[in-house]
Amino acid sequence: MITFGSTSAAVREAVARARAEGVQRAPDRHATAAPAQPEKLAKALEGVRHVMVVEQNHGGQFLRYLRGHFDLPAKPVGYHRPGPLPLRPGEVHKAIAEWRKAA
Repeated sequence: MITFGSTSAAVREAVARARAEGVQRAPDRHATAAPAQPEKLAKALEGVRHVMVVEQNHGGQFLRYLRGHFDLPAKPVGYHRPGPLPLRPGEVHKAIAEWRKAA
């Protein structure tokens, strides 16, 4: 899971819910995405096979930015929704479950 800003807390809670259901996940890893630092993100993503980018905006711009500047594993999946209401852990958890089901 890659996210930033106000979506971070909702993502952490959604991941905790998924873990409670037995979903295995790599440990938390942190890297700065802007300015672009490909070496640091590559190190943070070592061993990661699947990536979901969660962001709160209209068109998934953060995922496009990441794909343009970094070598992400496999085909990254994006989950985004515009504001003004913040993303809720339940909707992120549902997106994780649907992503896993599709994989």
